[in-house]
Amino acid sequence: MQYALRKKIATAARYGGVATIVIDWCALAIFYAIYPERMQMRYTVSSFALLPETNVLFSVFFLFAAISFWIFVQFYLAQHLKTPKKIFGISMFGLLITLVAVAMPHSPWYPILHIVGIWTFAVFFLVAIMIMDRANVRVDFRRVTRVTAACSIVLLVVLYLLRPLHITLIFELAIAVICHFWILWVTVTNHSIVAVKEIMHSRRNKL
Repeated sequence: MQYALRKKIATAARYGGVATIVIDWCALAIFYAIYPERMQMRYTVSSFALLPETNVLFSVFFLFAAISFWIFVQFYLAQHLKTPKKIFGISMFGLLITLVAVAMPHSPWYPILHIVGIWTFAVFFLVAIMIMDRANVRVDFRRVTRVTAACSIVLLVVLYLLRPLHITLIFELAIAVICHFWILWVTVTNHSIVAVKEIMHSRRNKL
């Protein structure tokens, strides 16, 4: 009974990563539908948090994205790969700090909380996947994870250095695409591996 329940939770959690990706891009599509004039490189995604018509939407969408990803990590990813759940948790906590900052945009603490939250989220996410790279033995997983981490780090450094040039949006979207690809790839490949193991286990039981 407990095994069946855990299996159902794991099956549902498997789609937490995909749900995170869908929520992120739906949020972006809605933001740009409301403010199409902000599709310029000098506007960051987080700037929507300060606009009256997207302030609440920003918090709601990214809160659900954080919850979906944490469910994915806790109940699916960690069941199949060695996963630093606490490090991913700190990353999600960084996102929550950002959402708290968004709730009080006129506070003198807003700039500090926003910067700390965003960088905590990004840095600890990358630290977590680099730890996974070292902790797991699957060659394909390590290769994809290493490329994901390397590309994201380069883009983050360039984003930080070129921020005064007001071309941050393209780098933010590039990092999002790379990390979303990693989540999707891990989901699909793990599902395939688990499916093969279950088929082999079923055949052994029939023998």
